[in-house]
Amino acid sequence: MATMSVTLAWDPNTEPNLAGYRLYARESGEPDYVYREWEGTDTQCTIAGLDRYESYFFVVRAVDQKGNESGNSNEVFLPAADWVDDGDRRVDGSGASGGGGGGGCFINALL
Repeated sequence: MATMSVTLAWDPNTEPNLAGYRLYARESGEPDYVYREWEGTDTQCTIAGLDRYESYFFVVRAVDQKGNESGNSNEVFLPAADWVDDGDRRVDGSGASGGGGGGGCFINALL
């Protein structure tokens, strides 16, 4: 299987009780975000080992100090046909949503 890595970046959440972020991914055809790919306090992360021939969707959720998650950020779609081997690639996110524990996030780039 040919694999790729992708780096996602998002706007920081400014809630005073913010503990961190969780990034979720799903493959095309999967209905829900059940796979937590990353958790931390940075506002960007790199996901490795993605199948380059599969399409992916990504969302970020803010997490407060009690462990409550916000709603999903805007969804970022990475179609399989758009994988490239040379140079950086940037896709702007669109359409923010949020709410819930610790407020929301907005994915601003897929690098």
